[in-house]
Amino acid sequence: MHVADTLPLIDLDVFADARALLEDAFAEMVAYYRDDSPRLLGQMRQLHAAGERAEWGRLAHTLKSSSRQLGLRRVGECAARLEQLAAEPALEEEEQAFAALAEALSLTLAQLSNA
Repeated sequence: MHVADTLPLIDLDVFADARALLEDAFAEMVAYYRDDSPRLLGQMRQLHAAGERAEWGRLAHTLKSSSRQLGLRRVGECAARLEQLAAEPALEEEEQAFAALAEALSLTLAQLSNA
């Protein structure tokens, strides 16, 4: 079990703070996240298969940042782990890290639909 598995999917305090700060733009940001994050994950997987570490690491950083900004803790932590693996390769952990991110993202997107 990775540490991300113990984190809540959504930090409700950060989520509420983002909603208050962004006001009307919050719904647009969440909608964009719902659309963009699966695409980012798909691109990361393609780049990983092509051996393009710097590029999938950059996308992991993007996903980490946008997730953390909304309080999406588990996805943020999984993306941070992949960003680290892009910089410090550990091939035996990479597929597991991608699977953990995919699962966290799926669960988070389902929860966002109810938020």
